[in-house]
Amino acid sequence: MIISFFHDHYFMVNNNDDIYTTGSLDSKVWNNYLVNDHDRLIVHAREKEYSKKEAKSVSNCENVDFKFYDSISSISSLLLENKTHKEIEQSVKESDVVIARIPSEIGLFAAKSALKYNKKLICEVVACGKDTLFYMGGIKQKIYSYIMLLRVRGIIKRSPNVIYVTNKFLQNKYPNDNNQCSISDVSIDNYIENRKIDIKYKNKIKLGIIGNFSNDIKGVDIAIKAVSKSNLNLTLELVGAGDITRYKNLADNLNVDLIHKGILKHEEIFEWLKSIDIYLQPSRTEGLSRSVIEAMSVGCPVITSKAGGLIELTHPMASHNVNDVDGLLRCLNKLDNLKWIELLSKHSLYVSSLYKSEDLKMKRKAFLKDIYEA
Repeated sequence: MIISFFHDHYFMVNNNDDIYTTGSLDSKVWNNYLVNDHDRLIVHAREKEYSKKEAKSVSNCENVDFKFYDSISSISSLLLENKTHKEIEQSVKESDVVIARIPSEIGLFAAKSALKYNKKLICEVVACGKDTLFYMGGIKQKIYSYIMLLRVRGIIKRSPNVIYVTNKFLQNKYPNDNNQCSISDVSIDNYIENRKIDIKYKNKIKLGIIGNFSNDIKGVDIAIKAVSKSNLNLTLELVGAGDITRYKNLADNLNVDLIHKGILKHEEIFEWLKSIDIYLQPSRTEGLSRSVIEAMSVGCPVITSKAGGLIELTHPMASHNVNDVDGLLRCLNKLDNLKWIELLSKHSLYVSSLYKSEDLKMKRKAFLKDIYEA
């Protein structure tokens, strides 16, 4: 059986033909979609020039092939179908099952083609494309965000099978009355059962945020402004790619101690999460945050906005409204309360226990197996 996975994700190929993900789609992910020994998975996505700095993890593995396309994320591609659209359509026709990860232009067109040719279709809804585009900045993105909302709603409504990564948020935004389930795309292989809280004895409390800082979606500016207003001795560390010059300038102007750790390998991220005292995610939009669940898995207390699926993860006493500097400040000013910190740590450990890798794999494979063999 040929299973085709479609998404706008960028992969990179080095001189040895090793394929690397620029995000979280590494080789371990593909086993989620291979139910039977004779299944073959083809990943349909985009390619960019190899950069050792951006190459996070190897993605190629046995029984998985890759096919790369030119981008169709442009106004002209939205208005007129081109050569790339025809290539994607042909790939859909040659597939037994189409898995369209949405939001993405490649995913949306593949889903549309799958419906056209009556292929087995599964849509994975992993984020709110409307919110992501709206908060990326320019007026064009803001206008198009509403068009994206309608396009995604239309496809999801018609899709015979849907996997949501949230329990409620994306289901409410993009409803489907057919065969659907909630399965997170974030899973935890190892998590601790307890974490020693020693924040009371520290001269400086270390806060951390993970993200791509090429846009303002992660709300780093909100964090800096809130930290600047706090009477506690706080330092803020950022992990991830992107130019932080604007954040550094803001932090300098507000006398905030800001450190950019750059890009860390996956195993290094967990060591860093163990070293910080509080994980922040004052995002303007989120699906189901990988970094929040990973922080929780090491017992790190978490404070976030109420954006997207974050409200399903964060303790109600440690969440604030989107763009709410004073709301985040109220949470930060409780960090001298050891009992409150211990409560958040225990909450983190409980929530992360719901995302055990093996449990999610069993649920996903049972859902897919029924579709593949129907």
